[in-house]
Amino acid sequence: MIDFEAIERRFEAARNGRGAFDDTFQQIAERVLPQAADFGGRRSPGEPRTEKMFDGTAALAAQRAVAAIASFFWPSNQRYQKLSTDNEHLNKVHRVKVYLDALTDILFKARYSPLAAFEAQQGESALQAFVFGTGLMFVDYDIKAESLRYKSLHLGQTYILEGAAGKVDTVFRCWRWSLRNIEAAWPGKLPEKHRRTLEKNPDSEIEVAHCVMPREDYQGDGVGYRAMPWASCYFLPGEKCLLDEGGFPQWPFSVLRYMTSPGEVYGRSPAWLARSNIRDLNTTKRSD
Repeated sequence: MIDFEAIERRFEAARNGRGAFDDTFQQIAERVLPQAADFGGRRSPGEPRTEKMFDGTAALAAQRAVAAIASFFWPSNQRYQKLSTDNEHLNKVHRVKVYLDALTDILFKARYSPLAAFEAQQGESALQAFVFGTGLMFVDYDIKAESLRYKSLHLGQTYILEGAAGKVDTVFRCWRWSLRNIEAAWPGKLPEKHRRTLEKNPDSEIEVAHCVMPREDYQGDGVGYRAMPWASCYFLPGEKCLLDEGGFPQWPFSVLRYMTSPGEVYGRSPAWLARSNIRDLNTTKRSD
């Protein structure tokens, strides 16, 4: 059973403890990736975000870097990965090679399905890694569509924690969602005050959070999500409302960190090093 109150405390600690990072992320975003410039606050849809960006050199450099990396590491017109076993002798058996090649074809067909949106979401995740130093992507399976689903996560709405091995093993992601969508996803789970609002204004939005972390009581046997090594829960932050509890058989996130400093969980990017140059260039362009 998930300790929901402990998860809420960890979520608030993870969010409140990132203040210094968020200040830097915001400064970089305003001049390099303005569409993501909402760290520490929420901006209105359609609001101008380029008021501090007077030169596009850094932004274009980031876009070109991602395009170069994509063409090298995950080109859409090539099979850049191949399945194999951990037994070298078995890998040389012809029938095994044919079988693994067929599985590889199935993998790439699922990954590059229009419903999966891998290429676009991987590009967005890599762009955030180049600009901020950390990029995340959520990988799930859409049961209704019978398709893989890739989703790049905005760093401003995502918080990470490391395990004892120095690897990210806990992710909190949050977003604002309409009451009618929440009710459709988890019928009857909204608190009474929100149910009253739902009747009058179903499109009113509130914050929803999702946590994935190692399951503390995992034993590898049993059935259902309790037998899965990764615990998952959806909740309403600050409202003591657990919407859903589940799990994953495998780690469902891709976490890219450009480089990390000792004692820090989030990565640092080239934009961190060039931040003063980027700021000075934009200031010069503004005065021209």
